[in-house]
Amino acid sequence: MDLFKRRGIFEKKVDSNGADSISSLSKSGKNSIAEPVLNWEGYNYIVTNEPLNLSDIAEEIGKIEVQKNELPSNHQEGYKLQRGTSIYKIKNKDITNDIDSVTAVEIAGEYKVARMLMNNQ
Repeated sequence: MDLFKRRGIFEKKVDSNGADSISSLSKSGKNSIAEPVLNWEGYNYIVTNEPLNLSDIAEEIGKIEVQKNELPSNHQEGYKLQRGTSIYKIKNKDITNDIDSVTAVEIAGEYKVARMLMNNQ
């Protein structure tokens, strides 16, 4: 997480209930997302530049059904992701409602990790 903060991508916050969350940072300090985001089962995932090999992919679990011009709020919607973009489960990783939840997408023939965003409004 500190690496992402140093690069100006995310910052970690603790809310009034003591729960951790991450949000994106723009150069102006305002929350702004420059990277693609997908919604899976009500949770938003930001697509990172972390590459995956085909051998890391367990199975296709869905596709982006709706392309949005704003952050997605419903299952299988995507921001900066084309309709039909494949969403995958990563081997040995569970898709949960936990901050450590990850999934993957295929963009231009490359597999990329998508990490859960919390409190991303």
